[in-house]
Order: sequence, then C-alpha cells, then structure tokens
Amino acid sequence: MNRNRKLVIWAAAAVALVLPSSGSPGVALPTVELPGHDSVVGRFTTRFPCCQPRVGNIALAARTVDGTVVPPEGFFSLNDALGERTEAKGYRPAPTVGGGVGQLATTLYNAVFRGGLQLIAHTSQPVFARRYPAGRDATVSWGGPDLVFRNDWPAPLTIRTRATGTSVTVRLLSRPLGRDVRTWSGRRRAVVRPSTVRIVNPALVPGAARVVQQAGAPGFTIVSGRSVYEHGILRGRQRVHVRYARVNRIVEVGPRQGSLLALLPAQARALVSLLERVVLAALKANP
Repeated sequence: MNRNRKLVIWAAAAVALVLPSSGSPGVALPTVELPGHDSVVGRFTTRFPCCQPRVGNIALAARTVDGTVVPPEGFFSLNDALGERTEAKGYRPAPTVGGGVGQLATTLYNAVFRGGLQLIAHTSQPVFARRYPAGRDATVSWGGPDLVFRNDWPAPLTIRTRATGTSVTVRLLSRPLGRDVRTWSGRRRAVVRPSTVRIVNPALVPGAARVVQQAGAPGFTIVSGRSVYEHGILRGRQRVHVRYARVNRIVEVGPRQGSLLALLPAQARALVSLLERVVLAALKANP
C-alpha cells in the first residue's frame, strides 16, 4: 500500500511550506499554479550520452523535485528533496546506486546561479567533465556534500524539470522583480597535463603491464562569477574558485626481474597483492 509522503522546504522563522505528493517514490510532485509567478528567472540544460544506467537515475531525480515550490526566504536542499538514493526507490547502480544525480545537481546549480539566488552550500566535481561548463558544476552525495540555496527574493519560486534520454533541463519560475544577472568565466590557469603512474602489482609476472585507468582530463584552476542587479541596482557580486585534479593514466606492472617479489611463486605474489590492497583500503577508511 502506498503511503502519503510530504516534501518540506524549510523556511525562515521556522515557517515551512509543505506540499503533498503521490505515494510512490519518484513520482513528480503536483505542479503548483502561482498566477503572476510564471516568468523564467533561471534556466539551464546539460546533455549526456543515451542509454546508460545513470540516465534512469537522472530522470528519477528530476521527477522527484519537479513542481517543488520554495517560498520567499525559504531554503532548498537537494539531498533533503531526494532523500537517500536506494534501489528500493528505483535508483540503479551507475556504478554506485544513484550515480548520475550530479548531472541534475549541476543543471540546478547553473539555473540557480543564473537566477541570482543565494547559494548556501555547493561543492564542485573533483575532476573536470567536458559535458559541464568549466568551473560551474556540482556534486552531491547522501550525507554530504549537498547543494543548498535560499530564495532571497520576495516571491515564491517553482522548480520545473524535464529529462529526456540525452538531456535534463531545469527552469526556475517566479516574478522577475527587476532581477538582472550577469555571469562571466575566466581562463583556465595552472594547467597540469595527465601523466602515467606505474604501480607494482606483485600478482603480475615480471615484465607484464596492465592499464587500469586511461588518461583523462587535465587539472586546472578556473574562476567564474556573477553580478546580481535589482532594477539596475547592484545587490551583490560573487566569485567562485575551482581547482580540478588531473586524471592520470595508471599502469600496473609486474615486479622487476630478479627482485625478491619476482622470485616468489605466483600464488604468493597474489597473496602479497591482496594484502597490499587490504592495507590501502584500511588506510583510506581511517585517514
């Protein structure tokens, strides 16, 4: 049996706007018609290849937030709106369960950035993805990081989303209120090209090599910003500094000929390799 659920958009002074939704997770929230509040104040579209598992996750997340209304002085949290991404809700492994939600986060972030709304919490992607504008992407994960913004304009804001097999679009509807947002992006600086990193894998025979990761995007720093005006009067400026890490080519190689590891039998080398991986995993889990 389906249960009624509610999406709460937290607001100033402990005032919350509560919208009922249909019972099934992932079903779009009902559109709230707000006469006179139907001007597009922020809009953005991102694109992606079709037919991958992440595409279904993007569509599910987009349907979940579609129709959400954020009141004046209210806050919107993407993690709060979506909840934990689980297979029970319909999210698929891509490769982690819910993979692809960052695509919606990036699209929403850019719509909010262009809409002149106050950004409260935002984290960029760790590496540059060519499908997003440089310096203007976002990542989210259950438990953090999150994407949070505040509707600091004196009119309700409705989030409308539309996902296809190759794109997702976010439109923010409200009253114009004389808002004018001018955005800019700087040049890429401190560019670091990918290199090849070789890691000894005792499980391989001497002289063997195996590519485990191809080289990807370079690392670089970029600054972007915006100026927000209301009826020609400057409300505020914002600069966003982002540093992307490079994606190196990683090659596993066998131990050197004549080394102690090379003299061990294959099963012993495999055991050493397994122990190394266990130790590395423990160090990552307990930094």
